[in-house]
Amino acid sequence: MNPRQIWKSGMMMKKMVGLSLALVALFALLLAPGVAGATPGQWRWHGTGLAAETVQSLAVDPTNSSILYAGTTTNGVYKSTDGGGSWVKSNTGLTDMSVSALAVDPVTPTTVYAGGWTGGLFRSTDSGANWSVVIAGRKVTAISTISSPTLYTGTLGGGVFKSTDGGVTWNASNTGLVQPFVEGLVVDPVTPATLYVGTLIGGVYKSINSGGNWAVVNTGLTTTSVNSLAIDPVTPATLYAATSGGIFKSTNSGATWTAANAGLTSLKMNRVAVDPVTPATLYGGTTDSGVFKSTDGGLNWAIYGTTLTSVNIQSLAIAR
Repeated sequence: MNPRQIWKSGMMMKKMVGLSLALVALFALLLAPGVAGATPGQWRWHGTGLAAETVQSLAVDPTNSSILYAGTTTNGVYKSTDGGGSWVKSNTGLTDMSVSALAVDPVTPTTVYAGGWTGGLFRSTDSGANWSVVIAGRKVTAISTISSPTLYTGTLGGGVFKSTDGGVTWNASNTGLVQPFVEGLVVDPVTPATLYVGTLIGGVYKSINSGGNWAVVNTGLTTTSVNSLAIDPVTPATLYAATSGGIFKSTNSGATWTAANAGLTSLKMNRVAVDPVTPATLYGGTTDSGVFKSTDGGLNWAIYGTTLTSVNIQSLAIAR
């Protein structure tokens, strides 16, 4: 089986919970409840209309989990309106076909953002039918729309950009951000003036004034190569960092970090995601060992899924 495909597994939560998990690797994995023919913990190919292609980002409409967007390395954005059953290209106006980040506006879900690897940040106001560039010439790695209309995007080399008008205009927001190579970005859902970025070589930075100023918060981290961050939506003082040295957890808003790696057979962590309904449930994606799951806030981990044909997981996303 060619690993550059979309796969789907039916496991996880009962249908009435209505929670789905999307994982993107060198191929993409979509986990959804109640999938016909799916076996718990098993993955199967699921990508009609999606070319044999490396998928490096995926976003789910927060108001309708049947609407998905997949960002590929060479064919731009694909869209599905049936939970990943079928896909169509959605690239009009998109001038960078290597899409490394995607996000849907939770307030106005017809507004979608796509981060290009070289072409910058693109915005669509018609659910991906048409795109226009809003930040040119940047390598976009992370997009946060949780505090819309105030938005943030992270870039490699250009640091953080901020918009206060729903993505129409953007300005750099990097005072104190010594290492501008951003890999991950999260916003506190309770106190949105507080945000965190994980950087390629500088560890974690924190801002408590909407990106006006940044300060390093690395106490306890044994590596400063941070690939992604996740925040507990119920208790946002709890954070997780996926690093080249495993998963680290903070329970005091980043003031201190402790390793949370029991049960992991690989510490090469690319991504970490928190279940929005049951925040003690976490998913971690590795570069070489697939997906791991924890049900106790990172105290213990176990391998999740046994039939992956590729084990390099590049992204994780959970949506109701």
